Amino acid sequence: TYYDWPTTNAAILEKDPAIIIFSDGGPGCRWVGNESGFSDEESWQTINLSGMYPGVSHNHLAKGDKGGTHWVGVEVDVSIRPGWFYHKKEDTKVKTGQQLVDIWYQSVGRGANLILNIPPDRRGVLHENDVASLRGMRTTLDATFKTDLARGKPATGPARGNDAKFAPDMLTDADPATYWATDDGVTTGEAVIDLGAPAEFDVIKLRERIELGQRVEKFAMDAWVDGAWREIAAGTTIGPRRIMRIPAITASRVRLRVLGALACPAISEMSLFHTPAKGRP
Repeated sequence: TYYDWPTTNAAILEKDPAIIIFSDGGPGCRWVGNESGFSDEESWQTINLSGMYPGVSHNHLAKGDKGGTHWVGVEVDVSIRPGWFYHKKEDTKVKTGQQLVDIWYQSVGRGANLILNIPPDRRGVLHENDVASLRGMRTTLDATFKTDLARGKPATGPARGNDAKFAPDMLTDADPATYWATDDGVTTGEAVIDLGAPAEFDVIKLRERIELGQRVEKFAMDAWVDGAWREIAAGTTIGPRRIMRIPAITASRVRLRVLGALACPAISEMSLFHTPAKGRP
């Protein structure tokens, strides 16, 4: 009541209609509900905003609402140190590069934006320990995502209207504007990617054609191993991106199974990566 958020937000948006207003009530993007650096495994970019205002307790900020009334993306915040400001006594308590990688997978990998707080020290620069952790994280991520093992590989499965522009090959063409889709009313489907030869991987990346909305609510991934399909991962939402770590496996084919969706699935990317041994948890 004191801040009159509807009036405040309206005044801001009148000055700049494209601005994104962040709070635990949106309306542009929403706080995830914790300051630990992770989002929920089931993460909808949509949420029912009615009755939501900053400072009011909400128990669905991380998960969102399936088919919610408003599109309010998830934003995760966390500090590289125990607190938000620099304290010399915390120089030995900086999160390691591997801890930052774990946070990245649980935030960015679940479709959220990540705000990583890095406070300057009393000299006005980033402390050496903080910088070392950041470089460690960057080195691991760069090495992991350097080579997409599925890029350009042929894929098979049903296509919307039997049209090649919606074929499973769109999953591996490295073009985020193209996508695999099924017919209207078909909310499940399978796509198989042939890697051509056995390849080892431990990271799976999926992405919906998010401009068409968030649709997938349940999926699974299989690998062709020893002449049979073996389920290697399963999840709920995909959204703008879903990046999953799994135990390393070697396979010649992989299969994406969409097990449920709000409308015909529209998937723009399926990629496979291999984490260097020194970058694994």
